[in-house]
Formats: sequence, C-alpha cells, structure tokens
Amino acid sequence: MIACADKSCHGLLDVFRLHSAHQVAWKSGTLLSSLGMGTSIPENEEARLAVLRAYQILDTPPEKAFDDLVQLASHICGAPIALMSLVDHNRLWIKSRVGLDANETPRETAFCSHTILGEDLMIVADTHNDSRFAGNPLVTSSPHIRFYAGAPLRARSGHNLGALCVVDAKPRELDSHQRQALAVLSAQITVQLEMRAAFRALAANESSSRAQAEAIERLQAQKNDLTTHIVHDLKSPLMAVLGNASVLAESTLDDVQECAQEIEAAARSMNRMLLDLLDVSAADDGEFHVRPTTACVRELLAEVCAAGMARVRVLHCGVQIRVDAPELKWKLDRDIVRRVLENLVDNAIKYGAGEIVLKASSEGGALELQCIDDGPGIPSSQREIIFERYARLTEDKEGIRSGSHGLGLRFCRLAADAHNGKIWVDAAPVKGSVFHLSIP
Repeated sequence: MIACADKSCHGLLDVFRLHSAHQVAWKSGTLLSSLGMGTSIPENEEARLAVLRAYQILDTPPEKAFDDLVQLASHICGAPIALMSLVDHNRLWIKSRVGLDANETPRETAFCSHTILGEDLMIVADTHNDSRFAGNPLVTSSPHIRFYAGAPLRARSGHNLGALCVVDAKPRELDSHQRQALAVLSAQITVQLEMRAAFRALAANESSSRAQAEAIERLQAQKNDLTTHIVHDLKSPLMAVLGNASVLAESTLDDVQECAQEIEAAARSMNRMLLDLLDVSAADDGEFHVRPTTACVRELLAEVCAAGMARVRVLHCGVQIRVDAPELKWKLDRDIVRRVLENLVDNAIKYGAGEIVLKASSEGGALELQCIDDGPGIPSSQREIIFERYARLTEDKEGIRSGSHGLGLRFCRLAADAHNGKIWVDAAPVKGSVFHLSIP
C-alpha cells in the first residue's frame, strides 16, 4: 500500500499499481518499458550491484539512523516527500521515506535511476520542461510531480548505490543552503552505511573469535582426554614389564622364558602406541610417508599373529587367531601395514573377540586385507567416525562402550591414505566386525 502524507499525493497509489503492470526488458545496455521511457545503465553496473549487495541492506527493516536523515532532508528542503532509495537490478528499493509508504518501484520510471548516472546533485526544477520526465506517469498523472532533487549515495568504492531525494508537486528550486544540506545528508547516509557494514563485520569477527575459542577449548579437552587414555593404555603393558621384572629377580630358571616373552610383548605394544602417536602428529604437518617394498603377504599376517600382545593373549586368554591367505607378494610398507594389522587384532581382542581371522586376497588390481572377529561389533552409525581423530564409540543399546583413545584407528586411516588405499569396517556375516584394508 502507498499512503501519501500530503493530499496532493493522493493519486500515487494508482500510479504505482500501473507501473507494476509494465513489462520490463533488458536490451542493448538500456532498461526499457512499454511506456517508451528509457534509463541508461551505468557502465560499471555489475560491479555496482555487487557492492550494493555486499552491504546486505536490501529488504531490511527501517532503521532510525536513516529515517532521521531522510526526515531532516524533508524539513530542510520543505518537501512533502523525501526518500532514501537504492537502485537494484530492476527496481528502486526504498529504505527510508517521508510522505509515502512504498517499499519499491520499477526502476525504469524512477527518477533516482538517473541520479546514479552522475556524481553531483541532480535537480529537475520543472519536469514538464525535461524530456526525460515529461512523459513519466508520475508527472502526467496524479500526483503530477513537478520538482525533483536527488543526491547520489556514493559508496567508498566510488559506486553510486542510490540517492537521497526530495519531491514536490509544484515546480521550484533549492537555494544554495538546501543544496549543500542535501549533499551533506547524502554523505552522512553513506557514512551510516559504512558504519553499519563495519558493525556487522565486527559482529561476525566476534562470532568467529568465539567459535575459534570454543574450537580451541574442544581441542584442548580432546588432547587432555587423549593424554589420559594414552597414560591409561600404557599402564597395562608397563605393569606387565614391572611385574615380570620382579618375578625374574626372584624366580627359578624355568620362569625366565615366559616372563621375558611378556616383557617383550608389553614393550612392543608401548612402542607401537608411541609410533602411532608420532605418525598421527607427523600427518598434521604433511609428513606421513610410506616406503614400499615387495613383501610376502602371508608371512606378514603370520608375523602379526605370532608377535606382541596377540601372542600373549593367545596363550593366556584362549583367543584363537588364524591366517587365511594365499602365497602372494605385494608392494607395500611392511612395517606400517604390520602396525595397522596389530592395531586391528589388539582392538578385536580388547573388545571381547574369541576368534580372529586375518585374510588376504587380490582382486581388481588391489590387495585386500581383512581382520574378521566375532566380537560385539560396531554400530553402523559409528563405523565411519571411528577412524577420525580422537573418535570414541558411544554406548549403544547393548551397553557396549569404547574406552579407546581412537589413536590406533586414526593411524590406520592415515596409513591407508598414504598407500593410496582405503580402510573401512562392516558387520561380519554372523557376529562381529570385518575391517578391510585395500592397497592398490
């Protein structure tokens, strides 16, 4: 709705309705209407529109800072209508107004579309004597606009975004003080636009700073959590070393071999955890590298079964580990892949597997290694996140929860990536999990 504050403007509503019905065409750099009216388009139109939209002011609610300046322009110039307008692609959008209630008008009949073409105040003392506006429906029909004065709103970039204008229904002029005031007020509107943009940027920076601070806090909490779990996980093999060392100090010769085996297994487990930690840290700096050599895959799988904590747990916990692999040679980093498989086997044992199968096959130009267990399995919703940094399983419906720090599986993902391969997990056919490591 358009409601004029002055009775001389009572016909403006019908005119704007008429404008909205006109067809608009973009042709040869000129915005044309079915009325035959024409408005040249600035040469820098695309850049101008980009600057306008960067201010993020179009279609925003009224703001007192702008309303006050428009009211002042109306008062100083003695004009019944005053507007702060912004020239968009095909419309004139009105941010602040005095004397009418309209949000926008078609660009092709807007006086301000001409104002943005120049750098100085544009004054039309009598529209009847100006060929650009004599046939304009706002002139030929009610409210019979006879006078217009507009000052361009020039952004800091130099682009004219719109205009501060005053309008009257009778021909007239502005004196020098009114002209200067209109120019000063348009500059103040530009200052307000810049301040508004600065405050918005400041708010965004504050929000970003808060987000960064929160991210740092989360990272610190994750690091503290990681430290706690690494210390916890190192306790077990360290206690095995200390306990068996004490036994060795007081035992007969028959106990020596078994104690030595457990000490060796515990030391290997601690060494692998430390290497995993170093490799994950190196990956952050882009320094995780593999050194492929040709290896016998079956021998590698057998070595994983016979070494470290796996061997100790087979002896003391009754866990069954077997290899299902053909005689096959493949180019890979033997040490890195062995540590990947040791991590998978240790996890399977840690979470209750009774039987583990290490399987190998080659198909489609890739070596696929599988670690198959009959443990409680991993919920489908968490099969991807377990390979992320510091990831830990949450408690599922069966009450299964991971106490892992997530370091080992993160290392496994990095090792797969370094081989240009991939690693994933899915459910075993009957019970448990199947971890797949594919190396091209």
